[in-house]
Amino acid sequence: MNGTQISTYRPIPQVETAVLDANVLLDAALIVDGVGANAVAALNARGVKLVTSARAWEELHETLSKFRNGLAPIDAIVDKVLAGKVEIRTAEGSLSKISDHDRHVALLAAECKGCLLTEDLELINDMNAASLHARTLRETLYEYHSLPSGIIPAAHGTAFGADGHIFAKADAHLDILGESREWNLFANEDLGRVAYDSRLRSFCFFGADDSPLLNVPFELQPDVTFAIALDYATGSSSTTFSLKVCYQGSDDVCTVSTRAAALKRAPRSDVRWLNRFEKPEGWKGHFQVGTFGPYRLSRSSWRSSRRLVGVAPSTLTADLSFCAALLCDVKSDAVRRPTWSQAATLSHISAPGFYPGTRAKEREASWFPDSWSS
Repeated sequence: MNGTQISTYRPIPQVETAVLDANVLLDAALIVDGVGANAVAALNARGVKLVTSARAWEELHETLSKFRNGLAPIDAIVDKVLAGKVEIRTAEGSLSKISDHDRHVALLAAECKGCLLTEDLELINDMNAASLHARTLRETLYEYHSLPSGIIPAAHGTAFGADGHIFAKADAHLDILGESREWNLFANEDLGRVAYDSRLRSFCFFGADDSPLLNVPFELQPDVTFAIALDYATGSSSTTFSLKVCYQGSDDVCTVSTRAAALKRAPRSDVRWLNRFEKPEGWKGHFQVGTFGPYRLSRSSWRSSRRLVGVAPSTLTADLSFCAALLCDVKSDAVRRPTWSQAATLSHISAPGFYPGTRAKEREASWFPDSWSS
């Protein structure tokens, strides 16, 4: 590299208290070795006190009820896993830059002089604007090097669907600007690849047959982080692709869209980062984060992810909590919860259903290799 110091994530502030949002509580309660459980364990090991708001606790139980929808309730899992570890508090006051919906946890973080853990990227962005500490679970794991098996902190995701995205943040070595060729940033065999063509001074998207589909003029600057996202939406007759790129922290976004032949099936979930599958013409530079998921990025997710160091679209928890809720069971005073890999496997199962069997007795034993836990 050029000797430049590049920030790839925001360190966790030295605080005595961590405030857990409802989405973090949900993940921690439902998945045995998930990112939520690992983050809670890492914080506990460092003597950080865990608290949440009364409203977040209510949201946790409301969400569980929606997820189960006709199945036996699993609220007992929350009590068994989180009771005694997380203190429930209430804070009052006002914060002008925080929405009414999220003020309960933001006020608590401000009152405790602590750090909020949440997967709500719009809230992350608002907390940053209000000069309050907030981090995602990925950032927490990255800081503490506490990683569930099979989860890579820099590049991760769960699945692709009929709509989806690939997101990355990186920077370019000076050589990319000096050598005229294609430099591949990421590729998926069913969707195509994104590369920077230093001859054209553009990011280019090539389809699965390597035909050029999109060209976004962009003047790369060496060692300056940029954010880039490829979105796609499949219709009955065509697929819409959108490629957008900007520098980290900037709102000056370059976006180009096009239509191509409709995808015949959901793309495979494998992504080749910093290269392509054939004719290696890899990237040269720092790689901050890469994610992929089965939905197009919302405006708030794209805005927060491109603005803040280390923040990326949430794929570690949001896509898995619903699946995990379907895999949980309560029997008397014993409970069983799925592993991260089991919830991820279920998330890959395509329509018409999320789960092969709607009742506990229809579930394969392989989903629960361990005995009941007391």
